Amino acid sequence: MNPIIIYTDGSCLNNPGRGGWAAVLNDGEDYSEISGGVVLSTNNRMEIRAAIEAIRTTPRSDARKVLLYTDSRLLVDSIMKGWAVKWQANNWKRNKNDRAENPDLWAALLAELHGRDVEFVWTKGHAGTPENERCDILAKSEAEHATESDSYYEELSRTGIPPAFAAPAMPERKKLPTAVTEAAVAQAKAPAKKDKPGKQNGKATPSLFDGDRSHARGYSEHSSQPANYEVIYEASTSTIIIRHAVNGTIRIPVTQITTILQKIKYALSKM
Repeated sequence: MNPIIIYTDGSCLNNPGRGGWAAVLNDGEDYSEISGGVVLSTNNRMEIRAAIEAIRTTPRSDARKVLLYTDSRLLVDSIMKGWAVKWQANNWKRNKNDRAENPDLWAALLAELHGRDVEFVWTKGHAGTPENERCDILAKSEAEHATESDSYYEELSRTGIPPAFAAPAMPERKKLPTAVTEAAVAQAKAPAKKDKPGKQNGKATPSLFDGDRSHARGYSEHSSQPANYEVIYEASTSTIIIRHAVNGTIRIPVTQITTILQKIKYALSKM
């Protein structure tokens, strides 16, 4: 069973300053990109935010392993060496005297990792890796055009006191019905499609974001009020761009619109 491949990156102009995050995802069938930005943050916060948003797109019901590549040593070591778990257990303190930075984001990341098989892998930045380079471009662009507020960091910057935050609840890990797991095994054994991921009929396709609940439901993660989405048609790439101040940006090739609408209709029928 092939793993889900994710590349993430964070960017911050002046650090602290305008920040952006981005991720490139390849689940073996679809290639997609997600990104977003905030008006005031740090590079480390954007690195963590990118991982949170990317992992959030992978269903917990998908038993496949997730390989997340990042050029942030801090992000890799904090998860793979168990530092973040220790900080959380120690009331977000690194040691007796020093507090852990960005506890709100570490808590959110640990919650997303719960029930998923994710391995963080360090990759050298600016070394010509296409996915890493793409993330860097997207993150910098989002930083330049950011409109979202990072309320936690803005309050911390203003007062010097870490704001209180609500720790996300850890979801239960449910056992899948036998029929579902058998179907997944059968699908994994099926012959692979001839077209490579990210291509249709041998031709490269535009980026496609598909399945992120935080982007698809039409409500802000931080508000109970309906969120405003900007929809743009990019003629040069035949792509529909949906942009949201809080949830980021998704790009959908026009050739995929019918499929996406069918999936939305199916999801709504299950509500």
